[in-house]
Amino acid sequence: MLRLSSAEKIVLIFLLFVAAMLTMRIMYANNMRYAFLMWNLFLAWIPFQLSISLAMKRQYNKWIRYGLLACWLLFFPNALYIITDLIHLENSGDKVPVWFDAILLFTSSLTGLIMAFVSLYQVELFLRQNLRTNHINKMIVAVLFLGSFGVYLGRFLRWNS
Repeated sequence: MLRLSSAEKIVLIFLLFVAAMLTMRIMYANNMRYAFLMWNLFLAWIPFQLSISLAMKRQYNKWIRYGLLACWLLFFPNALYIITDLIHLENSGDKVPVWFDAILLFTSSLTGLIMAFVSLYQVELFLRQNLRTNHINKMIVAVLFLGSFGVYLGRFLRWNS
């Protein structure tokens, strides 16, 4: 049987809530205005799952572990990027109230941030197991800087991973 950690359960609950709200909005307004949120949440889910694979005590060889870490770093900005979707909050002119869209966007953003910081914590644990401790904090700051730069590249320069 599949066992989920408490973080995975929380993320699953949030994802189901966002999916239910988005489904209700699509059915009520008869348009796909915020359907991109599911894609962005999927992209945020990728580094979350990669970090869980890294944190598991499986005996991957060194190259696979560092390959997973590189993929995680490549996709990590997607988890942070979803907070920028709040710029889409406006009165859409359809039948859906603005407060509903606000809850949908804020919940999606919160879900992405939860996945981002849980995955960052998992990667920090991985690094603490495999590297010397004195450089880990500097590496985490560098990862946050790179993630922020990736968000900038995605939102303003429209680059995608």
